[in-house]
Amino acid sequence: MNIHRGGDAPQHVIDSTQPIAVIGIGCRFPGGIQDAESYWNFLLEKNCGIVDIPADRWNADAFYDPEPDARGKMRTRWGGFLASDVFGFDPSFFDMSPREVTTMDPQQRLALQVAFEAVQDAHRTLADLRSA
Repeated sequence: MNIHRGGDAPQHVIDSTQPIAVIGIGCRFPGGIQDAESYWNFLLEKNCGIVDIPADRWNADAFYDPEPDARGKMRTRWGGFLASDVFGFDPSFFDMSPREVTTMDPQQRLALQVAFEAVQDAHRTLADLRSA
């Protein structure tokens, strides 16, 4: 990848002639999808990950209004929600203190877990990454 600086923001130019290889994957998607195999099965079965907003997420009735111009409201009662337990994160596994984890966005914790799963799926170890 070549990086050219111009104007206010860097622009990335990708050489599309360079081949790439995806050797590991980790994923989370709505519908209870936790890995590539469950994603594949989900697609084969033609399932849908869009569901009514779970009551443990928020009270949809308090925020729903079918009127498109209603301020502070939403026009839908459905969404795609991950089944992942982002609060079940093991900080010691990632060499982090419990205090550090409390300041992290749950999406950061999820990204760490899924990235690690991609490394595992590629049959690599964290030591392999450190030596790269």
